Amino acid sequence: MIQHPEFVWTQEIPLLARAMALAGRTLLVAGPPDIIDEESAFQALGQRDQKTVKELAEQDAALSGARGAVLRLVAAETGKTIREIKLDAPPVWDGMAVAGGRVFIATIDGRIVSFGPR
Repeated sequence: MIQHPEFVWTQEIPLLARAMALAGRTLLVAGPPDIIDEESAFQALGQRDQKTVKELAEQDAALSGARGAVLRLVAAETGKTIREIKLDAPPVWDGMAVAGGRVFIATIDGRIVSFGPR
């Protein structure tokens, strides 16, 4: 039987996770920025709030790749952010792999980007 460790931390992150991978003790999470709180937006739309309409348009642009993306490296044991790397485009769904000490990300603009030691 596989033993799973106890759940030890949570963390809100300002991105919409489209790809995740575990490399040793580092969790890699990549995606476009998360611009709006959907629950609040739903309530505000009922009141025809124009600020919310604008924020929803920004979120749509981010999902389409117009706002780039972020690759966040997190310590798997603590949840502490180790590093963030800006990406020109978000990853495709589940489009990240780790091999040979490098991370490879397939992006929605048809490219594959790679990070790691030379």
